[in-house]
Amino acid sequence: MESYRFTAYIFRTNQARRARLNEAAFTTHLSSVDFALLALSPLWKVASEANVLQITHVTQFIRSLTLLVCFHAFLGPWIIQERLDRRWQARGAGSESWEDRDDEEYWARVSELGDLAKRHGFSAARQFVAVLRLPGGSELGGRNGIGSIHYCGLDAQAIVFNDVPSWAAFLVDTPAFEQGGPAGFSFDTKIADLETLIDNLRSTMFYQARTKYIEATTWLVEQLEAVKQQRDALQK
Repeated sequence: MESYRFTAYIFRTNQARRARLNEAAFTTHLSSVDFALLALSPLWKVASEANVLQITHVTQFIRSLTLLVCFHAFLGPWIIQERLDRRWQARGAGSESWEDRDDEEYWARVSELGDLAKRHGFSAARQFVAVLRLPGGSELGGRNGIGSIHYCGLDAQAIVFNDVPSWAAFLVDTPAFEQGGPAGFSFDTKIADLETLIDNLRSTMFYQARTKYIEATTWLVEQLEAVKQQRDALQK
């Protein structure tokens, strides 16, 4: 988690937010995330073929590594969105800061980096859902696997589950394959992913009924119903 905090510090301190985006550093960050995301699938495949996922400490290690990659991937879109929001807020307030100047070439590059970061965010959100589905012991029932929030440390809960809509939106906003979205992300898959998140949040509320968890669950249920309506409308 220290590497996550360090990356967040570089881009999200007040000083960093007031300055132009360090495009070189951000591009390096995205490249590292891209490499890590690509490496996760072979790692899971090898572990599965070696039949070691039933060994708890091996699963915990791979799960922790996957979550760390996800955290870094979620950072990218948040960093870009913060700057875009500040740009329009500055314009609305009549600010004379550099962000209010018409440097369209710069903002076009920022938007392009943002689009790439969102694709990473979507991939990471799907990886995170996959972690939640890991086969677990008998102490967990239903669809909650060993990757359930109950197996996450406090850092993971604080970063991911305390503000689910900020990253689950990558799943919600990405169109299903039937709508022209990415291959392998059909309506059925999208619905199953959202159901997994809802199941885990509801399970969490059984232990600690935090307002954020309740609000996030309500939001996810609304999004799930909307996706089902979109599917049904296309099937008519």
